[in-house]
Amino acid sequence: HEQKDTAKALAIRQQAQQLLADIPYRFTAELGAPAEIILQIAQAHSVDEIIIGKGSNPHPGQNQLGSVAHAVLEASWQPVIAVANRKIERSAK
Repeated sequence: HEQKDTAKALAIRQQAQQLLADIPYRFTAELGAPAEIILQIAQAHSVDEIIIGKGSNPHPGQNQLGSVAHAVLEASWQPVIAVANRKIERSAK
């Protein structure tokens, strides 16, 4: 299961590198409770805001957040922006 998580983290990192090619960012992959890790990293790096995917929704068509996005939104002192989970592709300039 850990190997699958590592492969998933690498795939996410590659997508982030493509999408953020001209934007300064820091990519971090950690194992643990996702909401807690996100909040710890945000605090450690004094981020201005957290942008997070809305997450899985058991009821498509409703505007509900997944459990991780909800936990981050409830516990964060920084502004949180929840975005729809869609495949994002960077257009060529």
